[in-house]
Amino acid sequence: MENSKDSLNHHLGILFYAVAMADKKVHEKEHEMLKKKLSEALTQQGENPEDLTRNDALAIEGVFSRMQKINAESSTCFKQFCDYFDKNPSRFTPRLRKWVWNIAQAIASSSAQKNKSELILLGKLRLLFETQSHPESDNG
Repeated sequence: MENSKDSLNHHLGILFYAVAMADKKVHEKEHEMLKKKLSEALTQQGENPEDLTRNDALAIEGVFSRMQKINAESSTCFKQFCDYFDKNPSRFTPRLRKWVWNIAQAIASSSAQKNKSELILLGKLRLLFETQSHPESDNG
């Protein structure tokens, strides 16, 4: 069976790629923002969710790069992430959800401004996170 942390990293990479590709093009600034946010998570106290390691960050960024190389569809990637999330809601602590949300926002904002496609995808992500409460969350 697949390592649950590897699977989580894989699906986070897919999600961040889906956000960047929402407008049918991954801008270099979006990829750079992902790298920056992963680096910050490793170096800044309080920015690291779920004991993210350097290997985790490299795995997330690697999946993003692979999706970019094959020009994967944003909607397909987002659906894969949603399916994973629905099957593994307990993996997504409130702290991890906040971290993922902040990175998704930063990616969408990194190339000038958020466009309609990115806003729609971010709205779907927020809805996913809000409708599926975490078992340990007091106020969701």
